[in-house]
Amino acid sequence: QQIQDIKDLKIRKYHALSYNRQPHMHRAYLLTRLDYENLLDNTLYSWGGTDRKLTNEQMNDEYEYARHWKYLRDEHFESFAKMYSPNSVVFPNEDLETNKAHSIQFDHIKDAYFQIVSETFVINHPDSPDPFLSEKSYKSFISGMPFVTWGQQNTIAALKDQGYHTFDDWIDQSYDAYKPAGQRFDLLMKEIKRLCAIPSEEWSVMLKEMLPAIEHNKKQLLQTHEQYFPPGVPSIKLAEVGL
Repeated sequence: QQIQDIKDLKIRKYHALSYNRQPHMHRAYLLTRLDYENLLDNTLYSWGGTDRKLTNEQMNDEYEYARHWKYLRDEHFESFAKMYSPNSVVFPNEDLETNKAHSIQFDHIKDAYFQIVSETFVINHPDSPDPFLSEKSYKSFISGMPFVTWGQQNTIAALKDQGYHTFDDWIDQSYDAYKPAGQRFDLLMKEIKRLCAIPSEEWSVMLKEMLPAIEHNKKQLLQTHEQYFPPGVPSIKLAEVGL
């Protein structure tokens, strides 16, 4: 259906799709910046909500950490205080208490042009030089969506090394190469702003231009799945979502 919608140049309600079920701090930074740039109304997103309401002192401490490492700046405080809260944002008919690792929801995919992937980690550690790639980095491939990623340095490069197309002809993924996470985040946000400013009609045409890359990524993912889970071998990876 996604491929047919792309061929039909379907106009979508939102520009971006962003999953943030687990309320990790770097996801709060992402939503903070999206709110500050007035992009949340154009983003279909979830937020798991924090487990407690922070005191003013605790909120200031959390914000000072984000400011020190250049994830946020002085002007972002109001948006941070609003987004980093126990108030969850839940999609209709969804339960954020359950892990969504093996689920694909077309109701979200059909309404957005690209995905903002919020990976599990954004800091690279010396004892783990390779970027951590969870199911979050692969869902866009089976969903038929272009993407940007808020993750560790060289996450995009690692996906390229695995044979996936990362839509470089349409999306500036150069942020991926920058080591300081704060700098990488700034460049990522700059690209998200640009992508969200592209008119819907133009995005629909772009998606049709991307279709060969979208179909390649799906094929690459299914081939990888068959390599590790050949026919006859029990698998829950894609079988659980009917693929």
